[in-house]
Amino acid sequence: MKLAPFMLAFASGLLNEACSVVWVHQATHGTAWSTALVSGVQALAIVLGVGQSVKDWRAAPFFVIGYASGAYGAMLLA
Repeated sequence: MKLAPFMLAFASGLLNEACSVVWVHQATHGTAWSTALVSGVQALAIVLGVGQSVKDWRAAPFFVIGYASGAYGAMLLA
């Protein structure tokens, strides 16, 4: 069992949900370009995380844990 797909799923979940918090800030206080950039990064994180979860279902819990960790961490920093 390779650790890389699980770490990618975790990092993707974390980045996706952290981007959600940043996106809200950019949408209310930023520019259209900065909001679009955050949306693009978030979409990439979703594609990578879901892709890893589809390739190997055992990666799915790491994506979910990353999601929760991203929201938690982003709210602490916001």
